[in-house]
This record gives sequence, structure tokens and C-alpha cells, in this order.
Amino acid sequence: QGLVFYIPKLENEEEAAYLAQLIQDVESRLKQRHPSYVLGRIRLFIVFENPRAIFRIREIADALHPYFLGGSLGWHDYLASTARLFRFDPNYRIPVKADPNIVINHIRESHHILVDALEDIGALKIGGMYGILYEEGNTHSFEVSMVGYIKDVVTQLKRGLDGFWVAHPNFV
Repeated sequence: QGLVFYIPKLENEEEAAYLAQLIQDVESRLKQRHPSYVLGRIRLFIVFENPRAIFRIREIADALHPYFLGGSLGWHDYLASTARLFRFDPNYRIPVKADPNIVINHIRESHHILVDALEDIGALKIGGMYGILYEEGNTHSFEVSMVGYIKDVVTQLKRGLDGFWVAHPNFV
């Protein structure tokens, strides 16, 4: 039905505008070579995983119009990008996701930022990925992991997100 590209690592609306122009040029050339090609079939799904991008979500989405489909948060990549920015700061430490304050405060807040930026334009808002996998063949481990997974999914949906990433096929 459509061609959707998963785009990570954008930092700002200038990069997004460049990408939108690139897609527009590609579609024009496709149309010239294949007159039956319908313009506007390409869609972009952006993973906001950069400290600069997380505060420019709406601007990036607007710059990618009409190709923008939706966005997601890449929490682990966000932490890695932040660490890269602060690599020379001896006081900076990567937050640990096991710390309940990270989950309760920061991940929740990032979900709200995504929903607030994309809700009114009807874009898809996809949350994070439950990352605690179970030990293969261990029924108790599987049950504990599934309980956490279901709680995580329900929490994300209650926050206004449309979906979430799946870390393992058995979660499906």
C-alpha cells in the first residue's frame, strides 16, 4: 500500500527539510520514468533518539510534511547520543534504566513530549521497547517477563501512545 522508511538519527528540522526535498526529487524522477507511479506514496517514520531532536519533534514533523507518518522514542540510543555529547564532562554518567526514577520521571516525560508534539497532527506515536527478556526454557522467567511486558504495554497505551516496539518475537 505504501513505502515506509524508518529514519533514525535526525537532529533538527534543517536535516528533515533536506530529506523531504530529496524524497520529492526522487518521486519526481520516478514519475518521469514510470508515469503510473502515484506521487506521495513514500512515508517516513522517525525515531527521535537524539538529545537535539527530542525537543524539535514538531518542527521535524512539519519539515517532513507530507511524508511524515509518525515517530518513536529510542531511549537507549538517546542515552548513547547524550553520552557522546557529554563525553568530555567527567561529571556526566549515563542514567541506568533499572533506576525507578529514570522510568517514572524521564521515560514518562519523554512519552508526554512525543504525544504532545504529534497528537494534534494525527501522526503515529510509538513508545519504547520492553527490554527484559526471559531465560529460554525457564517457565518462571517467562511468566515474570510477560507480566512486566504487559504492564509496560498498558502503561504506554494509557499515556496516549499508539503502540510500542517488540524486543522478542515471543512477546507477540
